[in-house]
Amino acid sequence: MPSAWIVRARRCLAALPFVLAPACTLTMDTAGPPVVQRPTFSTTTETTPRGGLSLEMGADSGPKSRLGVPTTFRWGAGPDTEVTIGGFLHQRSAEGRTGIGDLEIGTRHRLRAPGPDAPGWGWGWLARLPLASTDDGLGSGEIDVQFNVSRDHLRGVSTVTWYYQLDLLGEPGDEGTDLQHLASWSVSRPFMGPWGLTAEVAGATAPERDYDAGWAMVSTNLRLDEWSLLDLGVRLGAGDAEDWAVLVGFGRSLGQLVVR
Repeated sequence: MPSAWIVRARRCLAALPFVLAPACTLTMDTAGPPVVQRPTFSTTTETTPRGGLSLEMGADSGPKSRLGVPTTFRWGAGPDTEVTIGGFLHQRSAEGRTGIGDLEIGTRHRLRAPGPDAPGWGWGWLARLPLASTDDGLGSGEIDVQFNVSRDHLRGVSTVTWYYQLDLLGEPGDEGTDLQHLASWSVSRPFMGPWGLTAEVAGATAPERDYDAGWAMVSTNLRLDEWSLLDLGVRLGAGDAEDWAVLVGFGRSLGQLVVR
């Protein structure tokens, strides 16, 4: 059975739209293309334009019919700052268990935009709140916190991103916090017309959990129109990582969200 804390959190989340709705107005004013930060582990220094609201959805499928549906809303809270809220809208484990994932809330801030002679810098944090079922093995039941930093370089028409992420992972039973480190290198560039390409190599380690993993990913993206982006990728894993995953994603700018 879910803990009392999780039950209360679910009730608060269910009431949240009714509290926020009177204070928010969504218009169809031009918001520009969506700032999509998937299917890579890394995030670039780019943020959602001020006031813009975008939706980022995907399907992440792996061995034994494992499936995840990551969903994220991104809102530009300032000229270089965005707020994100999301998580797995649906997930199915390799054992066939299904349910929602944990709730993820965070912010990202661009310190400096990349230029011809200087790199761009950005940082962010994210908190993962335990809403997923622990009985079904879909969540740990613990609060996890993540901090990350990004560095973008412009190389002709390509953007090269160096990324580092530190995860503070809650231990079941309140036994403390485990550290996980993730680093990645990615490059993205236009390919032909509305098409683009992205490639990434990444590695993660959590010494206290005897976890070491590596990944290589390649994806292509298609700009459907000014407000929509579609992507398709394949990720291969090594070590403790999953052997492979197929990644499909869709990003859409929803308009300008005005908060009164």
